[in-house]
Amino acid sequence: MKTITTIQDQTIWDIALQYFGSLESVFHIIESNRHIDNLATPLKPGMQIVLPDVVLDKQVVDYYSARGITLVSEGYPDSDAHTTLNDFNNDFNTSFD
Repeated sequence: MKTITTIQDQTIWDIALQYFGSLESVFHIIESNRHIDNLATPLKPGMQIVLPDVVLDKQVVDYYSARGITLVSEGYPDSDAHTTLNDFNNDFNTSFD
């Protein structure tokens, strides 16, 4: 596993796409980082994020890596629109515990 440090305005979605090549990997990130429980909330700069050893689309990862691109979102949804892991667990009758 690899650990990265977040930067200003970076989201879990940015990290998923950049390091795993797929937005689906947000759930792999959450499983490895219990301190992340809200999919829509921006991460704080300087947070340590453990990246599990999973790559879903190597072509996407290689594209960003070869060009030195770091994905960063510019805005975030209103707090009313946030989806928490608990909401996901309840909606889909599953758990990451």
